Amino acid sequence: MALTIAVDWTGVVVATIVALIFGFVWYSRPVFGRMWMEGMHGARGRNKAMKMNAAKIFVIIFSSFILVLILDLFIKSLSITSFSAALLVALLVWFGFFLPKELIGETQTPNGKVFAVNGIHDLVLLLLITAILVAI
Repeated sequence: MALTIAVDWTGVVVATIVALIFGFVWYSRPVFGRMWMEGMHGARGRNKAMKMNAAKIFVIIFSSFILVLILDLFIKSLSITSFSAALLVALLVWFGFFLPKELIGETQTPNGKVFAVNGIHDLVLLLLITAILVAI
């Protein structure tokens, strides 16, 4: 039995672009960037600028694209067509995959600020890109 799923490339590209913009805004200094940097690097992180090179930017874009593509395939493979069911899937993906990863990270380097900023970012991001994928 072959599994054939049609990818809506427009939705995937739009959701990827929105995910990138959302991430850059979320982790910007005026929003949560300062808190995140302090959590990652202590008080010295408050004024530390994150250096972005082409390799880091490529990894961020590629990772966002893969996340959106796989989430789209996951939603379509479950034959989900309703908005509420898709958002429930996004919530379950966060609860089953993203939250455990963050909790494991907390056992390695406990820091409530980083946990909160990353965890809430991941949840809002999944809900946002799911809404876009279902709407387009």
